[in-house]
Amino acid sequence: MAIREKAKKLDKILSTLERTYSRAVLSEGKNLLERFVFYWFFYASPVTNAKKAVKSLLDEEEFADWNEVRVSTQRELQEILEANRIEDASDLAPRLKTFLQSVFEELDDTDLESLKEMKPDKARRFLASLPGLPPWAVAYLVTLTGFEALLPWDPHTERVGGRIGLFDTGAPLPQRKKQLRAALQDEDPLRLHHLFVEHGKKTCTDVDPKCPKCPVSQDCAYYLRRGRRAKKAATNGTNGSSPTNNKKKR
Repeated sequence: MAIREKAKKLDKILSTLERTYSRAVLSEGKNLLERFVFYWFFYASPVTNAKKAVKSLLDEEEFADWNEVRVSTQRELQEILEANRIEDASDLAPRLKTFLQSVFEELDDTDLESLKEMKPDKARRFLASLPGLPPWAVAYLVTLTGFEALLPWDPHTERVGGRIGLFDTGAPLPQRKKQLRAALQDEDPLRLHHLFVEHGKKTCTDVDPKCPKCPVSQDCAYYLRRGRRAKKAATNGTNGSSPTNNKKKR
């Protein structure tokens, strides 16, 4: 499929996913840190829970600001995350504390906006050095802070994009990334990432994907292949001859 056709197909798919899951899945917040923490919670938890958790952390009755979150105890953070039904709260709480502490030690503040004042190469090295972040979260931060428009490549992106047929799943990873990035053209990579994550969580799951309920099934190569195989199997079962049926009656 030519790049232009893939780009048109991807644009249609993203518009459909946005209508299905609403723009609520997209990153939002008053500042970069708030947007990133929302994304961190949203990655494995429902959107509503992620938003409630961020709001709870910023509640004046709990913490005055992100610096207060930084100096809180792990147990305090974990209780708030658990109260808002954030997945893996016991793992996320210490990782969030470590992240905020690392940012504070480098920037003398928890405000990620200060990163924009750093030289791009230094900022990228700092973001890559942050503990507890998978590679796709680092790419997310690099893009969020405006240093480079990277497409975060995580298991959801790999699975959803591959099944739809937006890149050659047999190609090396750098080539797969290049193919999907070419299809995305000048669109926001974080919009794609959020929508693919939500689709991967709810519908295009790793095990037992919910293909019959998929809003983009008619544009999905995986679904169409499954349909052809099922149709072929049904046809063979109907037309096939059974030894029992072929026996002459005596």
